[in-house]
Amino acid sequence: MPTRFVRVVASRGDARSAPENTERAFQAAFAAGADVLHVDVRLSKDGHPVICRDANLFRTTGKEALVQSLTLEKLQQLNAGLHFPGETDKAQIPTIQTVVREWLPKARLVVEPKGNGTVMPLVKLLQEHAHEGSFERVVAISQDRCFLSALRMLDSRVRVGQLLERRSQVTNADIKFFGGVLALPFWEDAADKSYVDDAHRLGLGVYAWGAENLDEAKAAVNGGVDGVLYENPSELLAYLEEAGLRAEPVAVAGNGRANGRTAW
Repeated sequence: MPTRFVRVVASRGDARSAPENTERAFQAAFAAGADVLHVDVRLSKDGHPVICRDANLFRTTGKEALVQSLTLEKLQQLNAGLHFPGETDKAQIPTIQTVVREWLPKARLVVEPKGNGTVMPLVKLLQEHAHEGSFERVVAISQDRCFLSALRMLDSRVRVGQLLERRSQVTNADIKFFGGVLALPFWEDAADKSYVDDAHRLGLGVYAWGAENLDEAKAAVNGGVDGVLYENPSELLAYLEEAGLRAEPVAVAGNGRANGRTAW
């Protein structure tokens, strides 16, 4: 029976140890043993793609303003860790270019473009880093099929994944037909083993999202998912190791599949 390796997908980095979507959070995530980094991308007023989850900056920086209303210079003057418990050092909002340069050679990235204008810069960045395996090591995800279609129209090498709302009616067959490599259901839906098995039969990887505690993450893992988006990578990793779900992954063949499934 093939060994199973469940990936730890650090959602916005290690958001329990450092301010989310900052360099310190990313460093902490990989230090904890995360396999994949998940980041959100928005566009600044002057056209720079930056890492930020919310359209409004108040929750993380205390600034009542939209990301798209400020230039990169103004954005990087803000403290992205202002509201983080116990935080004293300033945390800067990074650009996607910085993240790709730093982490692409070492790790997989799941990039979630949000808002108009993010698609073209993301594709250009992947093209610039193609020699480093960007088209193999980066998957762009979204609930919005328009974003995914635009990405694939600009460059068919871009790997995409469908982020699914709770109890979504989008089928795995539809994701496969569209050209996706990854399905990202809500953790409660991912706990349905028949759903995950169906995705695997079609060659799709499955990453669960939305788990806010370890019990929810465990439910998705028990459903058979390949990875879980989680804000506390060390906690999830400890559970997976104890459960024997961190066996060395089988080498990926030239067709991009391992154990009959996609590498993702």
